[in-house]
Amino acid sequence: MNRNVSYTEVMDEVMVLFAVLVVILLILIAILRSFDQAELTHTRPSVLIPIRTSQDDPDH
Repeated sequence: MNRNVSYTEVMDEVMVLFAVLVVILLILIAILRSFDQAELTHTRPSVLIPIRTSQDDPDH
């Protein structure tokens, strides 16, 4: 850590890194959602539907 670096410069770098991380997370979430929808429509509807109904029944 250099003590010559000002607080505003450090905050600018932190904000840039935070923005990059947010963008990466959004991209990963979008990719995972697209994979989940593909799996739901093709392979796993019979597995996930009973899980959802069993979670919904105790509430009613």
